[in-house]
Amino acid sequence: MQRITTTIGALAAAGMLAFALPSTAHAAIGWMTINGRTFMDPSGCHTETVFQPLNVNNRTDRRAIIFPLPDCNGELVAVLPKDSADSYYGATSVLID
Repeated sequence: MQRITTTIGALAAAGMLAFALPSTAHAAIGWMTINGRTFMDPSGCHTETVFQPLNVNNRTDRRAIIFPLPDCNGELVAVLPKDSADSYYGATSVLID
């Protein structure tokens, strides 16, 4: 009986711990277009290799953070709210937050 009680207690503790830990990042829901390329349910960093104004149409449930350097490096240029669009000069990458 003691073994069953110990096992149940350990399972209950593990279950509570699973809910207490922060969850991993998930993809945004919706779509985002960067310079004519569309990404469904985007996540992470997206870098444009062609240097031109960065045209971003963010139709996701998350904000998009605009960076001046590839791979989402450098000081952020702007934060584009969800369900909005804008163009950025001197920017090359977008991070879905």
